[in-house]
Amino acid sequence: MFSRVLKYEFAAWRRSYARFLIVIGLVFTLGCVVVALRMPIVSELALALPILAIMALPISQFVLVVVSYYRSLYGPRGYLTHTLPVPAGTLYAGKLVASMAALVVSGALMLAAIVLTTVALDLSARTAPFSTLRDALGALGRVPGLGLWIAGLGLLMLLSLFFNIISIFCAISTGSEARWQGLGIGGPVLVYVLIYVAGQLLTLGLMLTLPLGLQIDMTPVALAESGGPLSMPGLGIVSGNMLMAFWDAIREPNPLVATVGLGSFLAGPVLTAVCAWRTVRSIRCRTSLR
Repeated sequence: MFSRVLKYEFAAWRRSYARFLIVIGLVFTLGCVVVALRMPIVSELALALPILAIMALPISQFVLVVVSYYRSLYGPRGYLTHTLPVPAGTLYAGKLVASMAALVVSGALMLAAIVLTTVALDLSARTAPFSTLRDALGALGRVPGLGLWIAGLGLLMLLSLFFNIISIFCAISTGSEARWQGLGIGGPVLVYVLIYVAGQLLTLGLMLTLPLGLQIDMTPVALAESGGPLSMPGLGIVSGNMLMAFWDAIREPNPLVATVGLGSFLAGPVLTAVCAWRTVRSIRCRTSLR
């Protein structure tokens, strides 16, 4: 059953996103070709086209995911969706997996577009293709530990995107229940604000109460700025009173050594689990179509 839901979601995604992708691709290709031709003044102005296309790839996909979720469950298509003999959990899981896959594909397309833009700039400068990219990667590779930092930041961005999608889906499902329908679109917006505030309070509470912290030492970076070798901040796990560390951070806004309570990293999974449970419950028991 799950595979059939996933197949339907991917088919719907291909039909809807293909139109966006064709338009974005045409704009991107036109901009890169004009940039590579090195036409006076025109090439400089045309550089805005691939930049706009790169920005439009993830933004259009994110908007499409949110709109598709609402229309398929609470718009006119919702009448058909809720007649299918599919459990609410399976239906929700299929939409969530398909949405995340679509966003990952959009991110991959964005990275490919960035690479092609650098190639167009290389051709414009009459240098070998990919030379700018190779120089940039070589410079980054000479910084010790930078690869791990980039991988960690990429993972955090992916998890943050996952948490945000779940919270948005929860806001749409909860805000579309009968008791919120009098507010129109304001129902999902209000529920999302409440989820956001609850998440911030939960993050602060867990950060201050869990006696473990991530210590970030900016001393290597400060030495690099004063003429030393390039280096990344040092990381370490410490135990103790996170409330005192929080107070020290307030008293000294830019310390070389700072401690962040590891409890803050638990807020996302906890809130995500609650939002997922609440969304499935809303789909199963409290669906109210307009």
